[in-house]
Amino acid sequence: MIKKTRAAAITALGMAVAVAASACAGGGNSGNGSSSSGQVTLSFWTNATPGPGLTYFQNAVKTYHTLHPNVTIKISMLPALLFLAVFQRRIVGGLTGALKG
Repeated sequence: MIKKTRAAAITALGMAVAVAASACAGGGNSGNGSSSSGQVTLSFWTNATPGPGLTYFQNAVKTYHTLHPNVTIKISMLPALLFLAVFQRRIVGGLTGALKG
């Protein structure tokens, strides 16, 4: 069971980083894209409550930041009952605006 949870956590973190990175990517040659040397801040949403799950994500974020010091990942904990509703609302809204429960 722990292997499945760990694999799911790694997959979720990878997907969150990929979605956030694609949202931050600049298009074309307009010069409006982010610089490879610039600071990047990403949001990572999780329904993990304080305990082993949240600790795992916090350690993964710290490890990623050590490897990529220009990237800061902010973890947002959402109650499990609200997670899906907030996630869907954010996707429909184009990932804009403040994260609200």
